[in-house]
Amino acid sequence: EVPVLDPCLPMGLEEVVDKGRQAMHVRGQGDWRSCAEQLRPLLAGDNSSGSLSNSYQASIDFANSEFFGFSEFYYCTDDVLRLGGPYRSSTFTHAAQDYCSLSWSVLLQRFHDKLYSPHADLHRVKYQCFKSAWMHQVLHEGFHFPKDYSSLHTVQLLYDREVQWTLGAILYKTRFLPLRDIQRESFHQSHSSWIHLSFVYNHYLFFGCILVVTLAIGLYLLRLRRIHHQPLQSAPLDLLWLEEVVPLPAQEEGS
Repeated sequence: EVPVLDPCLPMGLEEVVDKGRQAMHVRGQGDWRSCAEQLRPLLAGDNSSGSLSNSYQASIDFANSEFFGFSEFYYCTDDVLRLGGPYRSSTFTHAAQDYCSLSWSVLLQRFHDKLYSPHADLHRVKYQCFKSAWMHQVLHEGFHFPKDYSSLHTVQLLYDREVQWTLGAILYKTRFLPLRDIQRESFHQSHSSWIHLSFVYNHYLFFGCILVVTLAIGLYLLRLRRIHHQPLQSAPLDLLWLEEVVPLPAQEEGS
């Protein structure tokens, strides 16, 4: 059976791909430019479900913008090509073409000799040609980054931690802020929080004092009322006691 030539696989690599009930034999050509051209319709074709041309993309002022690539953007540039860091389209394209032009046996030997990054596995070595062409097309044909753009950086770790996508870009950018500015901002935030808490505390303390004073005045007035009512209630009892115990002068004369 005549194999299907695949420009996105390393030269000399042969695979058997199961497609339904049929087995398709594939042989790599290692042609990076041809691979990239065959991937272009997936990004620019109007009838493609994976096309980015029909998706809204905000205009970007590339002259005043800086971007960071994490995850596959970093792995694709550094695992075998060793180009992690500042991205240059011409440098990346040249390195990707050189890699794809090598035979599968040479790439396999380099992998066993541990000439690539410790993160690179056999799957990476096998599909690096395709991955590099796909990343290049997504970046320049899908997201329309100019090929002379020089403010893209591919990074894996930030403070010894692996970061991903947008969150990684934000954290990577903030590492350039001066420490004293961060401390000053932290102080302002804590100071403003303390002022707010102090205001709330004083507010409740003021009303608490008013409540205590009001209760004290109420208790005092209640006590005064009880004192004034007590003599009025005891006066008739005193007269009754006098009448029963001490005879009146008129009663003595009548007897």
